[in-house]
Amino acid sequence: MAHDQKIQSLGGGSLLIAWQLKGKRVLIVGGGEVASQRIKSVLHTDALITVVAPSIGLHPQVKTFIELRKDRITYVDHAVQTVEDLELEEHSLSRSIVSLCRS
Repeated sequence: MAHDQKIQSLGGGSLLIAWQLKGKRVLIVGGGEVASQRIKSVLHTDALITVVAPSIGLHPQVKTFIELRKDRITYVDHAVQTVEDLELEEHSLSRSIVSLCRS
């Protein structure tokens, strides 16, 4: 199966997390290699994904996912940068984003 066909066929994950995320919305902030891995994992859950990241510096795999899975991925070309974000370590930033999403 060609690489693009594999990406288009991602979905239908069978783990508990897949059941919990099926049909739900997932926010992924950033467009680097870690985001690429997260997008791939979340695509297996049949969730709807929103990726927020600047187009400059998008990982090639992220670009491919966005182009080929428009049915499940909404892309917002925007850099998430505030003074607070710049002062936080990555783990703290992730917790801050989770808190914002929940509120």
